[in-house]
Amino acid sequence: MERRQGTGKTGEGNVEAIRAQIRAEALAEEVELVGALGPDEVVSWYRRAAAHVNATRTGSGDKAALEAMSCGCPSLAANEGFREILGDRAAALVFRQGDAADLAEKLAGVLALSSDEREAMGRELRARIVRDHGLLGLADRLTVVLREVAASARPRRRP
Repeated sequence: MERRQGTGKTGEGNVEAIRAQIRAEALAEEVELVGALGPDEVVSWYRRAAAHVNATRTGSGDKAALEAMSCGCPSLAANEGFREILGDRAAALVFRQGDAADLAEKLAGVLALSSDEREAMGRELRARIVRDHGLLGLADRLTVVLREVAASARPRRRP
């Protein structure tokens, strides 16, 4: 049986409610709540995961989906802001906020892929994240912005 593990941060009251639901639905053999992970542990979790789910609302600045994708893990997201990043994969990976059935359908689609297909998706997403959100790309974008700011701050010569 495949073991699913959650790593999200949740308030203690919510954790107890989730544990109760896990017991009530007899999912204790499939779901493990592991609690907070240190930064050095997160990468290995993402790399082992078949998929990542990010339920943050559109407009939020959560970077967990980017972290998962940078590790080659397909990330399903409720945040419409990820559509551009996901490109042609958005239809399969963006789910409607608060719609458990839509999430379940999209997650089932990702999990139905062969491991080779999921790995190919993960590599494609990682390449996009590295290209558009990696340190070198950030440095290039900052250089452009700083040049524009410097140019606009220079005193203008009078004719």
